[in-house]
Amino acid sequence: MTTAARLAGESAGAFRDMRWPLWVRNALAIRAHALALRHDVEAAWTVLSDLDALGVPPSEISGPEVPRARAWTEVAGGDIAQGCVHLHEAAAMAQECGAYALESAAVHDLARLGHAATAAPRLRELAAVVEGPLAPARAAHAAALASEDAPALESSSAAFDECGAVLLAAEASADAAVVWRRNGLLRRAATLQRAGRSLRGCPNTYPRHRRSCSGCPHPPGA
Repeated sequence: MTTAARLAGESAGAFRDMRWPLWVRNALAIRAHALALRHDVEAAWTVLSDLDALGVPPSEISGPEVPRARAWTEVAGGDIAQGCVHLHEAAAMAQECGAYALESAAVHDLARLGHAATAAPRLRELAAVVEGPLAPARAAHAAALASEDAPALESSSAAFDECGAVLLAAEASADAAVVWRRNGLLRRAATLQRAGRSLRGCPNTYPRHRRSCSGCPHPPGA
């Protein structure tokens, strides 16, 4: 996330030099999202303020990524409900303009934040129209979350890893660990927790993991 935030900031600066405000906006959205995932909430809000000052219409290319960045900034600050409001906005915007890959990302975010049962049907529909393996992996993850199916969550982790979505792979591994622990299989849960950390550091980036992942050596916001 640190590298992503840095590169997005550098890209925004280059696009400013070229006087391409749309691409400045898009780079700043990526930077704000990355900063939010690092729990650098104040910096993320500063970037979003700079983004708003550009005055780029929301309907321009990659527009749904802006409310998505706002969503994760809200979540990083502890307001999951407001984050979900922004994610619904991002999904609706993406659907309206036919950006189904971006809609898949936003709807999957809702699944990750506790709305898997309502998100899963739409993700299944999107998996049929979005090219590549990531949309089906998102749909499978949401379905496994909704049913609290630990083996399916492990499969989701492997699918995300194959897509190169390492953070999502770690998160799905943590999801499986939570379910196994709840079912009393503590050894299996511990194994998956270690696997998640080996994929991408500590998989406690998101609030439900911070609540559930007891024994994690990294405090919230680390």
